[in-house]
Amino acid sequence: MKVLLYSFEPSTPGHNNSGMTTAEWVAEGLNAEYPEVVGCKVVMLPAILSCRDVLKEAIASYQPDMVIGFHVSPGKPWVLVEQCALNIIHTHHYPNWADEEEYMTPIYQNGTSALFTSIDTVDLVDQLRQHGIPVEHSFHCGTGIANYSYYIALDEMRLEQTCFIHVPQSPEEAIVQGRPLPVFPPWQTAQGIIRWLCSKTAKEKQ
Repeated sequence: MKVLLYSFEPSTPGHNNSGMTTAEWVAEGLNAEYPEVVGCKVVMLPAILSCRDVLKEAIASYQPDMVIGFHVSPGKPWVLVEQCALNIIHTHHYPNWADEEEYMTPIYQNGTSALFTSIDTVDLVDQLRQHGIPVEHSFHCGTGIANYSYYIALDEMRLEQTCFIHVPQSPEEAIVQGRPLPVFPPWQTAQGIIRWLCSKTAKEKQ
């Protein structure tokens, strides 16, 4: 199975957000321990609307069997597994996007109002909990860059084997910001996702 992982450029130069750190840990673990089971590639997207072209090109060139997006969810103490993406661009809280003319317009003009993952998220959440990871279901991932990229990934993959995961800030991010924050180690989240991917692959081969 080929898996494409993606996250976004850091908001603080020189410091990855915990979404990208989690993606890198997943790829490193899979490529080191299970190269015969899962092939993995990581893509960093710009946190602006041009990420559409970068993501679509990555999917077209790598032709993955699964796409998983990651992003940090500041202030949340748990991992969130997102169920769907909405066909709307909402940049009000992202002034650095410089895409105000797209505000409150559809991602795809004739697209479905919402796209749902076909992945068994109940199984994913259960397996992450078994690995001691604080995790909850989430109906959709807001209307910002996470939702935007998730909708594109679901559309490009025709809903097959695509999901998006929000993760808490890392301890390192709390240190950089110099204030107490709800945190969780990206490496531990990554270990749970690695085990889930390997278990999922083994079941599909049976």
